[in-house]
Amino acid sequence: MKESGGLIGSVTTDAHFHMQYADADFFHYFGDDVIYSILRTVHEADTERLLQTAHALRDGQTEQIALRMRGTAADWRWMLASLSAHGSGEQRRYQMRIADADRMQRQLMLLTAENTAYRFYLNLMRELAFRYSFRTQRIQLLSFDVCREVILTDMRLSEWKRQSIENGMVAAHDVPKFEKLCADIEAGVSRFQHELETAVCSKGQHMEYCSFRGVTRSNAPGSRTVLGTVSFLHAKYKTKEPGWMMESTRDPATDLLNKTAITSHAKAVLAAQPSGMVSIVLLNIDEFKEINDRCGHMFGDEVLFTFSHILQTEIGSRGTAGRIGGGMFLLVLEGIADETDLRGILRAIRTKFEWAWESDSERKGMHVTCSMGAACYPINALDYQELFMQADKALYIAQEKGHNRYVIYDVNKHGAVQPNRERTLSDLYAAAPAQSKAGFVSELMQNLLREKADVQSVMQRIGEQFGLDGIQIAAAPDWKPVYQWGHPVSGGFPELLSESFVQHFTADHICVIDNINALEGIADDVFHRLEQENLLGTVLYLAEQDGVPAALISFGLFGHFRKWSTPDIGYLTVLGGILGTLALS
Repeated sequence: MKESGGLIGSVTTDAHFHMQYADADFFHYFGDDVIYSILRTVHEADTERLLQTAHALRDGQTEQIALRMRGTAADWRWMLASLSAHGSGEQRRYQMRIADADRMQRQLMLLTAENTAYRFYLNLMRELAFRYSFRTQRIQLLSFDVCREVILTDMRLSEWKRQSIENGMVAAHDVPKFEKLCADIEAGVSRFQHELETAVCSKGQHMEYCSFRGVTRSNAPGSRTVLGTVSFLHAKYKTKEPGWMMESTRDPATDLLNKTAITSHAKAVLAAQPSGMVSIVLLNIDEFKEINDRCGHMFGDEVLFTFSHILQTEIGSRGTAGRIGGGMFLLVLEGIADETDLRGILRAIRTKFEWAWESDSERKGMHVTCSMGAACYPINALDYQELFMQADKALYIAQEKGHNRYVIYDVNKHGAVQPNRERTLSDLYAAAPAQSKAGFVSELMQNLLREKADVQSVMQRIGEQFGLDGIQIAAAPDWKPVYQWGHPVSGGFPELLSESFVQHFTADHICVIDNINALEGIADDVFHRLEQENLLGTVLYLAEQDGVPAALISFGLFGHFRKWSTPDIGYLTVLGGILGTLALS
């Protein structure tokens, strides 16, 4: 967990304080209990005060509030939450940065002491520093005098470039290099290094060989700063190939390790046979080629840059990230406690990337997503080659199930990997089913066209094919089950047909509930009714007769839940229509 400033983590919620996305540190501290409503972590005596503060915020306003909150350690601690609001009505979003008050005070004292020490180090060095703000388009050249910054230059980059060349502060033979330096700063090149003879550091007093080294740092999508140093070189020590070592291992588009470097690193880590868990994670930006074709390569570059920033932020010091080509990335995670910890990191990456452009007014509502597959040493395998193939298979499964999800490889669920073989349906299962789901639906429809079917037997076949625990068909007007298979329910479901909840059904008459906790605070009556039956996940189909709701079909999971795959939702939509027709006839 990051210790900077006592920060516990950051989270973004909807208008009802249901989590939209959060960072890995937030999940690490609060656990899975906050996947849906973060109000569960707030002391009941402070909940109303939090809600009042949130509702009073104007769009874009930020307030600080002290709250008692509880993480997985189960003890209440005072937290300082920075709460900001964006949007209005049901589109409103809240962003919270949560810090432990006691830890923050101790960390502040430590950082103050460290800051003073670093300024002494900088004061002993001859190097200068520079920074460029994309917002103001100004460049600053500065030095350090123990406890203060000395600003040597502060002007617009274009003006600095013009004056330096016109006033002869750049050697004539190095003007092209200086122009390239300014171009790299203005473009926000991820890493750069240029050596040239110039007098810009001494304001024209004398020429010196200088090495300008810089990086572009991103705090958030659309918020970047260039930071760099200026070193003074003796002519005889002037390098012939500046930055060759730095550039040889880096991917220029993301500043992550390139394919050769990240692969070598992964092999070296595993060859050392570490005592702890190591996770190999393959990540792919969903439909990245289509993003480039549809939105242009400049936005494609922004997607790569944003994704790499999220990866570096979430893994922190617990691993290394690299880009291995196109929209494909590889993570080597070493500081992982267990699978729960790994899930927290993958979940944070997935949700933060999905919502990365939420605050961008030009691209608001654009959800670029990623799919991930992970395999773990020593649980799944001991060598890099096999772990990579396992992670690759897990990634394939995540993509086949509809993208925007992660899969952690499990040989019992997913079967052994087989190299150099074209993937087929069997790769989705430990043992391939005797009949595919598409084939099952097709055969069922053909049978129904030939002969009259028994509703109960059709429900049983559907339940067994899709791994369901129970299927219920409830009919108007009391919405009590008229047919049931598998796990029974004790009463009707009139709450699911309330005016406020019916709006959650799509135009295809489907409502998908991965986990009923998502309903808390949004549809509390439905949440409590399903919780009462222990129906934790379901796909609902609303059948109509003469344009009026007449039957409700529930394909249910009792006592557990899962993220429904996109293909399964499509099949159950068709099967819901079939069952509705059979029941109403």
